[in-house]
Amino acid sequence: MSVRVMGAVLQQSRATFGARLVLIAIADSAHDDGVAWPSIPSLARRAHVSERAVQYAIRRLIQLGELEVTERRGSSNSYRVLVGTGEADCTPAEVAPLKLVAPRGEASCTGGVKLASPRTVSEPLKNHHRAKSWPEDFLLTDARREVAKSAGVEMPWEWNKFKDHHQAKGSRFVSWDAAWRTWLRNAVDFRTRRQG
Repeated sequence: MSVRVMGAVLQQSRATFGARLVLIAIADSAHDDGVAWPSIPSLARRAHVSERAVQYAIRRLIQLGELEVTERRGSSNSYRVLVGTGEADCTPAEVAPLKLVAPRGEASCTGGVKLASPRTVSEPLKNHHRAKSWPEDFLLTDARREVAKSAGVEMPWEWNKFKDHHQAKGSRFVSWDAAWRTWLRNAVDFRTRRQG
């Protein structure tokens, strides 16, 4: 563990919540140059978050310019903490215009430091689907009725429970059909538990 890297993270990092915990876990295993190579499961254990939360946090830290990730085939990735090096002093707005890989020293946020290796910057996701509330055209069609019948679920009772539940909660889904299939699987599981 590097006391310098840990101190810089604790005092200067803009990361919050799970991303901050993951950055602290990386800094805890980093050398004085800020480089560490813990596995995702190891980071999850140390930060007390799920592996998926670690992956999300790493993407967020890259967006903030506080972490650099180098993929290593057949091994865990190599991470370099940029907080406290003068390289993490840029805002996300300064990072965003950069291409996926930009030579270091050419970006304005390096604080005048000329470095040789490339820096990976995540670009925003395009064409991702947004969750939406109950669509007006989401009706009990013959196809949806057939899916329920094949699962052995009583209709239209289960459909009305599904609709009332999600409209009352204000649920939002990317795929309402997937939510319906999940509801049906859960209904079968609940019925099986009650009978067993």
